[in-house]
Amino acid sequence: SFYYRNTLTFNDRNQLNTTTIYRPERWDDRTSEGHADFKVHTGGLFEIAYGTDTSKKISSSIAVNTMSETLGDWSYLFKGGVTYKPNDRFSLDVDFMYRRANEWLIHLAGPTVGTYDAIHWQPGVGMDLFFTARQQLRFSLQWVVIKANATNVYRVPQGDGELIQITGGIHNDPTYDFTISRITAQLRYRWEIAPLSDLFIVYTRGSNIPSQNADGFTDLFTNALTDPIIDRLVIKLRYRFGS
Repeated sequence: SFYYRNTLTFNDRNQLNTTTIYRPERWDDRTSEGHADFKVHTGGLFEIAYGTDTSKKISSSIAVNTMSETLGDWSYLFKGGVTYKPNDRFSLDVDFMYRRANEWLIHLAGPTVGTYDAIHWQPGVGMDLFFTARQQLRFSLQWVVIKANATNVYRVPQGDGELIQITGGIHNDPTYDFTISRITAQLRYRWEIAPLSDLFIVYTRGSNIPSQNADGFTDLFTNALTDPIIDRLVIKLRYRFGS
């Protein structure tokens, strides 16, 4: 395999990063989860990313990535983010990741694997607010959502070799399709009463919605937000006695 990474820093402290990875034809013994090896086509990855000076009040970054899948098709990824930090007391981060996967190979059961055309979104928000040097309020939210439509089913050969295709295309069969929608949100207040003495108030809300036939990403987000598996408020006081 071949790996190359280059970073170019400009006079204004902005940066341009490029990454290139080449992988020759090889054997995969992990995707099948112990059910023999199978041949993986030649492939690789290329990414270009640009980011502005993080010491500025507003900074941003963007990246584009293309990567070969196991059977030779290509997937595409876009990610970016913006950071707003007007002073030392407040900061706000907003970022996202979008991936369009083509012929994404996933283990199903036993020696059976499937390929999927999928869309993967991962937006997130993070905020820090310092009322004083000893009091901090932090909020974070991240949503991971995947909509995957099956395209074919394969069987791992008993001996080393190519995957054996056992369907002639299943684009219109929802049996193997799946969705993932997970939200994690947390609001945390911390007050340092004294050295080694703290008060924490933490509210956490999280969900992991089972696969469903949702119409769109809006439905997946709404269902994950309104049907949590974790909805908890925790108050913790840590106090150090003595000098």
